[in-house]
Amino acid sequence: HDDGTGGRRLTAARRECGQQAADADRDAGRGNLDAFEAGDEIIIPIPYWVSYADQALLNDATPVLLPTKEEDGYAVHTPELERLITPRTKAIIVNSPCNPTGATYDRATLEQIASVAVRHDLLVISDEIYEKVLYDGATHISIASLGPEIAARTIIINGVSKSYAMTGWRIGYAAGPKDLLTAMANIQSQSTSNPCSISQKAAVAALRLGEPFTRIMVEEFSRRRTAIVEGLNKIRGVSCRMPSGAFYAFPNVKGLLGKRGPSGVLKTPNDLAQYLLHDTRIAVVPGEPFGSLEHLRLSPEDLSEWGRRSRSWCKRIEVAATIRGGGNRCRFMNISATAVRIALK
Repeated sequence: HDDGTGGRRLTAARRECGQQAADADRDAGRGNLDAFEAGDEIIIPIPYWVSYADQALLNDATPVLLPTKEEDGYAVHTPELERLITPRTKAIIVNSPCNPTGATYDRATLEQIASVAVRHDLLVISDEIYEKVLYDGATHISIASLGPEIAARTIIINGVSKSYAMTGWRIGYAAGPKDLLTAMANIQSQSTSNPCSISQKAAVAALRLGEPFTRIMVEEFSRRRTAIVEGLNKIRGVSCRMPSGAFYAFPNVKGLLGKRGPSGVLKTPNDLAQYLLHDTRIAVVPGEPFGSLEHLRLSPEDLSEWGRRSRSWCKRIEVAATIRGGGNRCRFMNISATAVRIALK
């Protein structure tokens, strides 16, 4: 859909992805670049962005979930990955930096994944939408940049929504093998038609001129990240890793599960999220949609307001945690009119 900006937009996209030969014909072997068929399997590391599994199902594929360990930085390791591969495995999704965890894959991890993909003739779908939201001097590495063999079987998914705060412009782009991208464009042209020309021009401007803004934005995100994670780690029963990318905190709240709230026992992250929303006006996303039964995802936009409420929450929980009750009675502490009321067995 080239209205005069499309060529420039795609060139910028390729440059950002580090995949210069997206227009070259490539042979990725045994039809891996055809559409997914019923029974095809896509490996998705857990935790994952909520849409991945459903998108696999919508394409008649079967999502196969790969557990990762929080204490290991949610890294993907070759033995665990290869144990899930079957004759029906067709692709693996890579998301670095990751939504929801904020984890990033280092070069060694990406090289391991690339080696497995090449050896087993798999397609790699690399979601790099947060590539510029990195902290502590980290630099983004695209798996497609690791060599021609892995580049030939990688689809890079990216866009301007996160790096340039342009969610409402609805512009994303892909780089990868020509035959697959052609098929993708054919499907999209009959579904969403095309991105509007104004959004395309704005995206070109962002890709060419937006780096200074992105740096300022990431600096602010880094400040928020530090404040939020440090605050969360002061809450008894909560632990949170410092994310190395994206703009989320993904605290482990298993120490709070099993306690009692106004509506009963807080058995799941969803129970806790509902409790926080109704009693503290803190909006969080429960971990279940991301594949976790122990986490919440936080993405505060107003740090000062979130900080005020979270400090109150932290204080109330720590005070309430010293109380012990008998039987199944709920005990509440109401410190102030806006206090978080916490109930413990």
